[in-house]
Amino acid sequence: MSNCYLSELPYLFIRTLTGFKPTDQGDYDVTSTVHSDTYPEIDPTKLNLSGKAVLITGGSRGIGRAIVLAYAKAGASFIAAGARSGTVELASAVEEAAKSSNRPAPKYLPLTVEMSNRESVEEAAADVEREFGRCDIIVNNAGIFGGFQLIEEYDPDMWTNIFDVNVRGPYLITRALIPLMLKTGDAYMVNVSSAGALLTNRTLSAYQISKTAVTRLAEFVNEEYSEKGILF
Repeated sequence: MSNCYLSELPYLFIRTLTGFKPTDQGDYDVTSTVHSDTYPEIDPTKLNLSGKAVLITGGSRGIGRAIVLAYAKAGASFIAAGARSGTVELASAVEEAAKSSNRPAPKYLPLTVEMSNRESVEEAAADVEREFGRCDIIVNNAGIFGGFQLIEEYDPDMWTNIFDVNVRGPYLITRALIPLMLKTGDAYMVNVSSAGALLTNRTLSAYQISKTAVTRLAEFVNEEYSEKGILF
């Protein structure tokens, strides 16, 4: 892999706050060039996703919001953004993003969803099926960081909550939408992970272990469903 974008952002954040360098612990040479902006290979305006339906979790701000707008620029016909709040207000930005690339405005579905809650996630999945009738791409972006604490200092509820959002959430939404994705025969799941999945830095146990787990989840989806048409 010669380039990296989404997965490097949490690393840059951690490095800024802690002064961590790649040689301190672990190995960050997974990419020869670290990018802080879009590069030609992932320029959404060069894609044509007409007819495709995509769901982005954690889509109301930050990386998630940028992904939502990128899919609008890429011409996706159906875009759903899920988050605890703020997805309704994103509608005009989605329309403007599509317009900026001379693409038709997609059908936009704002979803209020609690990613760690099974009932909430399954309701969101049902909304996607009812409104779009298909799901070609899931982007599991929703996640929380949790701060810097030694294991003995971490509140157990907070430690577990990081797993609920970062691991249970992607599992629940993927599980709920697999039947719909299998109908397309050509679907994709994207889990936004982190270089932290490969590193071991003190005070980051919950976050880094959760990112290892969500990376493995993607590998298992590929193992169990790639021959049926779902890739990661």
